[in-house]
Amino acid sequence: MDDQLVNLPERKPVNLRVARAAKVIGMPVTQSQCGEVLRRLGLPLTETPGVITVTPPSWRFDLQIEEDLIEEVVRVLGYHVLPASAPHAPVTRACAPSRNAACMPCATIAGLDYQETINFSFVEERWERELAVTTTDPRL
Repeated sequence: MDDQLVNLPERKPVNLRVARAAKVIGMPVTQSQCGEVLRRLGLPLTETPGVITVTPPSWRFDLQIEEDLIEEVVRVLGYHVLPASAPHAPVTRACAPSRNAACMPCATIAGLDYQETINFSFVEERWERELAVTTTDPRL
């Protein structure tokens, strides 16, 4: 059998903006911390102030966008270091059924007294109680 070289696809570099990582993670992280985590994972990287550029190895197909690198940083730092705070983003309806044809099935189903619920299934029970909408409507 002839030895043939296998050409693996060349991976595009992915930038990690340290300020963005801190915002997404929800706690301060330094460039030094991020760089150390990525080096510990054996990822080739270069650094400029505020930005770490990683060229993922061919076998790390899961590293394609900035959020993938942020996930690696928080995974290695440990989820236990994340702050225990409720989400800051409001939970709002994506569209008004009467104005958007794409929402008409939702309006029809709601008209049959079905309700859509959105929950935070991976949060503490205490958060569920704190975030729950209270109502005097006995149907809810």
